[in-house]
Amino acid sequence: MRLANKIGLVTAAGSGMGRAGAIRFAKEGAAVGVVDLDQAAVDAVVGEIEAAGGRAIGLACDLRDDGNARMIVKETAKAFGGLDFVWNHVGHPGPAAIEGIDMADFELAIDLNLRTVLVTTEAALPELRARGGGALLYTASTSGLRGSAFSPVYSA
Repeated sequence: MRLANKIGLVTAAGSGMGRAGAIRFAKEGAAVGVVDLDQAAVDAVVGEIEAAGGRAIGLACDLRDDGNARMIVKETAKAFGGLDFVWNHVGHPGPAAIEGIDMADFELAIDLNLRTVLVTTEAALPELRARGGGALLYTASTSGLRGSAFSPVYSA
């Protein structure tokens, strides 16, 4: 088990790649903080990890609240005794066009793709240092290399 005795946190872990990552990390021996907006999805992932013999804590919250973005770090570290890695997987494609842009959708994308990741990372740094270092993982997209006409904010 490559992650035995490691402690991690995964955002947007209720479905898709985030869910798969949280489950995989747990199978590799890590205790995992499972974070998502959807409580039922969080509960299902935590249940699957625990049913397989792993350790997980579920944290359902809206990361656009800076307090929540910090709380997920604090609660994961408190539950398991520290933090070794964070996978900031949360993201949102944002508006599909610049002309006629929906500013609420723009703000949602900026908050999820940039602000929450910054706040969570800032909160995690002391926890990672306390255990001698760690890893910060960020989901990115090829849209950052070649812009997408269908998701200009996400490409930025």
